[in-house]
Amino acid sequence: MGEKIDGNQFNLFNMNPETEMKEVCKQEGNNINLYRISLAKGQKILGFTNIIYYDNQNKTLPVGMDFSTKVMVDISQFDLNIKKGKTFHIAVLENEHNDFSNVLVKKVTVYE
Repeated sequence: MGEKIDGNQFNLFNMNPETEMKEVCKQEGNNINLYRISLAKGQKILGFTNIIYYDNQNKTLPVGMDFSTKVMVDISQFDLNIKKGKTFHIAVLENEHNDFSNVLVKKVTVYE
């Protein structure tokens, strides 16, 4: 997740950090914020149930309903105590299909 968490609304989270990093690295900007949230048993989240369990390899689902690992969480229902974790840098090619592409350095901050 690239932006800051708004504690008064629903937020989208990706359960797969590798997929999230690929998506966020394609966006503009050099700063990336990732949030690791531990949920207690019984806390409610909304999985994208129409798409999370189907791989759509046979292309029977409508466009936009491909496999997803995202969930929606109402942060206002949780008592979050977010602390800054590690900060590191990653290098990303501006155009992954071109060997002579510019290298972009992005700062990643992980909050827990």
